[in-house]
Amino acid sequence: MRTTVDLEDHTYDELLKVTGENSRPRAVRKAVEAFLRREKLERLRALRGKVDILENDALEQAELEALSAGG
Repeated sequence: MRTTVDLEDHTYDELLKVTGENSRPRAVRKAVEAFLRREKLERLRALRGKVDILENDALEQAELEALSAGG
């Protein structure tokens, strides 16, 4: 998908420098992907202490119990 983004030249220059890219589209793509990744991690961190996470062995055991119970 193509999108037009208007940014000041100094913003693009800084973005190119920070991302290490040499083209504006790649730099913007890299910045957006990094932003999305960071937001997802923040959402996961917000769940810390609110959900129980099973270790692999416990997860496998729970799956086997569900299968043997017909679920």
